[in-house]
Amino acid sequence: MAEPSSAPPHDELQRQLFYMLTTRFEDGAAIAAEGQAIGIAPDARIVLANRLHALAQEAVIVADAVLALSSALGKDAA
Repeated sequence: MAEPSSAPPHDELQRQLFYMLTTRFEDGAAIAAEGQAIGIAPDARIVLANRLHALAQEAVIVADAVLALSSALGKDAA
């Protein structure tokens, strides 16, 4: 039988959300590096910038979820 976890409630969910943030930022770093190449056409840079914009929006949504969950859990603990 599994031992009860000593981790706070929703700890695994919050860890997974931070994992999602990490992957978004890693993807963004790769896209940004691609945009630094010499000789890229302006249209290609627009595509890269749009991809970065979309990733940034996703990161904001995930970060907002972490904040909301942590805030709700903090209120429960008070």
